[in-house]
Amino acid sequence: MLRRVVKLMLWLQLIWLSSLVLANSVQMDVSRVGTLPVLKDGRIKPLDTVARNSLLFLSGKQQVTLDGEKRSAMEWFFDVATQPNQADQWKVILINHPGVKQVCQFGPDREKEKYFSFQELLEKHDDIMPSVERALQRDPKLRSPFQKEILNLNQKLELYNAIKHAFFISNWRDLESALTIMLRMRSDAIRLAASGSETHFSDSEKQVLDQVWKWKSAIEYLNSVSMLTMIPKQKGEMSEWQTVGGDLMVSLSVGHYHPVTQTLAQLVDAYRHQDSASFQEETDALLKIYSEIAPDALKKAEREALFNNIQPFYLSMIGYVLAFTLCLLSFLFPGKLLNLLSTRVLGVSCLIHTLGLLTRMIIQGRPPVTNLYSSAVFVGWVAVLMGVGLEKVYKNRMGAIVASSIGFLTLIVAHHLAVQGDTLEMMQAVLDSNFWLSTHVVTITMGYSACFLAGALGVVYIVRGLFIKAMSKQVAHEFHTMVYGIICFALLFSFIGTVLGGIWADQSWGRFWGWDPKENGAIMIVLWNAIILHARLKGAIKSRGLMVMAVFGNIVTAFSWFGVNMLGVGLHSYGFMEKAFVWLLLFVLLQLTVIILGLLPHRYWLRSEERSLEKMTSS
Repeated sequence: MLRRVVKLMLWLQLIWLSSLVLANSVQMDVSRVGTLPVLKDGRIKPLDTVARNSLLFLSGKQQVTLDGEKRSAMEWFFDVATQPNQADQWKVILINHPGVKQVCQFGPDREKEKYFSFQELLEKHDDIMPSVERALQRDPKLRSPFQKEILNLNQKLELYNAIKHAFFISNWRDLESALTIMLRMRSDAIRLAASGSETHFSDSEKQVLDQVWKWKSAIEYLNSVSMLTMIPKQKGEMSEWQTVGGDLMVSLSVGHYHPVTQTLAQLVDAYRHQDSASFQEETDALLKIYSEIAPDALKKAEREALFNNIQPFYLSMIGYVLAFTLCLLSFLFPGKLLNLLSTRVLGVSCLIHTLGLLTRMIIQGRPPVTNLYSSAVFVGWVAVLMGVGLEKVYKNRMGAIVASSIGFLTLIVAHHLAVQGDTLEMMQAVLDSNFWLSTHVVTITMGYSACFLAGALGVVYIVRGLFIKAMSKQVAHEFHTMVYGIICFALLFSFIGTVLGGIWADQSWGRFWGWDPKENGAIMIVLWNAIILHARLKGAIKSRGLMVMAVFGNIVTAFSWFGVNMLGVGLHSYGFMEKAFVWLLLFVLLQLTVIILGLLPHRYWLRSEERSLEKMTSS
């Protein structure tokens, strides 16, 4: 019976994964177009990634509900780029700041609305731009929250407009015919220019020249606003790629289009006419062109698009929540079934998390930690592995509880960091080589993981001792041993990571140590872990003191990890974010609350068995 239940859960997860891979198998299957490679932000990525990041920036979501129907990011993107008259009416642009809504003059009846359409915001352009111009003139460090939000709205409008012209000018129709006429008129214009003075031209001939110049102006605009560099040269070199607008400019000189441009025009026409057969035929043709001209770029884009569709970290999040729930239920309903299910679900979730991390490394060609987003994914993964290891050794469900909770929370943090843009971007700090990236950054983030794991165990210890009071001498001793060992691990890796960071700084900036806020945060982690171990070895703290100090370690680590990165100071600063600051402050307040609870007198939360342990560990 038990094996059947476990097999059923594994089959359900497999079916879910298959449904995600086969999603978008609708009549107009734009998911295959999403595998097309484009060059953006310095790297090759699939069109699907561009669509997801764009929609996430505009609306905070990776799919939207339009006219009562859920649409993927790729479907939405293609509609905006090919049918803007309809898409401009969809409310997908998120505005939270009340001051921005007031500037747009939407009226009191729309104060509670969060999403607005591009069309209605375009009509408010004259109301928005004065505030945008004043914000641009102000020092970025001195901008108010309102000014940052109004600039953010302006960026959203510019992005949306770029999507409208991602392929061709938004109001061009019957593209295949238009491109043919353009080349014919281009030939006529060249012939007329070579024939003599413009004064001898007939009215029809002047109209041809005027039309060619209008097209040239439109193409120059398209080239200036286009967000996709998706036309590869024959060699497939990244530096050789250009936009559709750039290829159209070249065509006015050479007299022919790139195969991608020609096929893309036919693809857009088929989509606009809802001709499914032609759409699939042109999709196949386009993929074939890329396979011949840029096969490596296409394979890389296909891998990343598959990764996007499977969403391994989202699956891991759900698995961690399920494992955490099963662990709690196992306390209420003791038995082997729930224990086995919780550990199996945790193991499968950790495996999916691992595969997702490895896939990111393969796609990016870099070590696991390259930016703030990847650090959150990696910190959670290391903490989960350590928690699973604790569960294997002690089998008291504490390792499973902290592993599942940290795994879920760090992936939630990563999810919200993804709103900032491309999660596979290169690391923002200047690195001389991958060696320092793979040693300093990875090592110190492993120290972060250990600190958070020790702090999480400290939280569970305090909550369990205060509210549940089911703390036997054996369980309390296991907590003490686990936290002590993890802090030793945290001290070792934090120290090594900090030293490697100093070596990297010497190689990159010519000095080993400069008291940069990030460096100060790293040394604070090392010193705090050293203080904990010193206090324990000297007998200044006992089990409860060890747990309280481990919980405070969460605050120290969170400040070093997020505080100096997001608060706008130092060489490692990635920009101040009000939302990040608020969540960081709430986290600190929560940890301080737990610390205060942990400092309450014995009579409020410790059982007699645990008091005997305090005496035993102090001797």
